[in-house]
Amino acid sequence: MKECIFIVENENITFRKGFKDLLEVKFGKDYIVSTKDSLQDTLRGEPKLIILTQEALKEVKAMDKIKTLYEYGTKFILIKENDNGFPFELNMFNGFLSKRMPTKEMTEAIENVLLHGTIYVHPDIGAYILSKYNRFVNVLKTKEEIRL
Repeated sequence: MKECIFIVENENITFRKGFKDLLEVKFGKDYIVSTKDSLQDTLRGEPKLIILTQEALKEVKAMDKIKTLYEYGTKFILIKENDNGFPFELNMFNGFLSKRMPTKEMTEAIENVLLHGTIYVHPDIGAYILSKYNRFVNVLKTKEEIRL
């Protein structure tokens, strides 16, 4: 079970099927498990990598399951298609990819996370995270100035 890559995408069957086919070509057919079921119901054992879409994070117990598997060494990649929401525990994710990425770039990023332990953040998502961080810092500065 440790050698599996799980793809959890519960909304877009076309994306899930195409993405699974793509990863099977890259990593081998027996290596990939794709599901539309909930993260909580699907995962057994300790997979090497779990690729989630942002829809899967909406599950009530998703972050609890992610935290547990993270402690056992499972790596996580989040694929986003828009700017709606982010998990608070950004440190648990080894990659943030965009559904709009070119195929070659996406598979290379996944391979580097899986095999080399690198962290990958797509530039669009990095810019979004940085803008949220800057707004947060500005709010903190404003509150501090008011106290002075």
